[in-house]
Amino acid sequence: MDHLACFAPEDLQSKPGPDLPSYHWRLLAQGDSWFSTAQAKLSAHANLLQELVLTKPTVAINCAGQRESLSKVVELASSPDFVRLLTAPDAQVWDGILLSVGGNDLIKAAQTPTQLDGVEVPLHLRLLRNQTEWGPRPRASAATSRSPAGRPTPTT
Repeated sequence: MDHLACFAPEDLQSKPGPDLPSYHWRLLAQGDSWFSTAQAKLSAHANLLQELVLTKPTVAINCAGQRESLSKVVELASSPDFVRLLTAPDAQVWDGILLSVGGNDLIKAAQTPTQLDGVEVPLHLRLLRNQTEWGPRPRASAATSRSPAGRPTPTT
C-alpha cells in the first residue's frame, strides 16, 4: 500500500519529470482548499490527497495549486492547467479525475446566520431555513431545511 504520489502541473515540464507510465493509475485532480498545496495546509496535514493510501502505485497531477478556496469550479478559465491537461490534443489519458468541491466553502455558507444585527437575512441569501420557515407539515428530509433559492456568497 502506497500513498498517492502528487505532482503539480509544472512538475510535468521539469527534467526529469514524473514517470507517469510507471504508475498503475494516473489521476488528474482539481479542487478547493481540501486539495490545496499551500504550505500552511501541508504542514497541518490538511491536504486530503496527501492522505490517500492505495493498493497500487497511483499518481495525481494536482491542479488545485496554492489557492485556499475554489469558489466557482465552473469557471474553468481560472484553471488553465486543469483545462489544458484535460483537453489538449496531446493530453494524457487519465484513469480518473478527483474533484473536491464545496468543502470549507460549503460549511461556511451553511453557517450564514438567519439574523444579522437583529435583522433577518433574506431566505434567498441563505442555504438553510429557520424552523419557522419549514412550512405547516415538515417532512423528514434534507429538503425541509434547505433554502431552494439560497446560494452561498463567493469567498476569496
